[in-house]
Amino acid sequence: MSIAQIQRRVARSTVLEARSVLGLTDRQIGRATGADRRTVQRWHAQASAPGPRHQEAMEKLREISHLLRQLFATPEEAQEWFHSPVPPLRDRTPVSLVQEGRADEVIEALSTAASGAHL
Repeated sequence: MSIAQIQRRVARSTVLEARSVLGLTDRQIGRATGADRRTVQRWHAQASAPGPRHQEAMEKLREISHLLRQLFATPEEAQEWFHSPVPPLRDRTPVSLVQEGRADEVIEALSTAASGAHL
């Protein structure tokens, strides 16, 4: 398997996780990664892989998804947290921060919670 094939497979997996764990639409995934909805659909179809400009944002979506799966028993609980105001994020919703390019703040809050602090 070539590196390009692996990158396309990982991109598809990330899109699927963002949909199922984070409850994001393709448009929201696009906003979070700086891509348009059609590009996200191409990633899902494995027709292309994210370029360097989108790769970091895709990695952050994977990290958020991973942390949510660690902290919550079900995807529904994870989605409820992700789409609700969170006090440690100044009552902002994590989804809005991610779409503004501020995924690091969400990752920090989740990492703090994973270490035993209360969300």
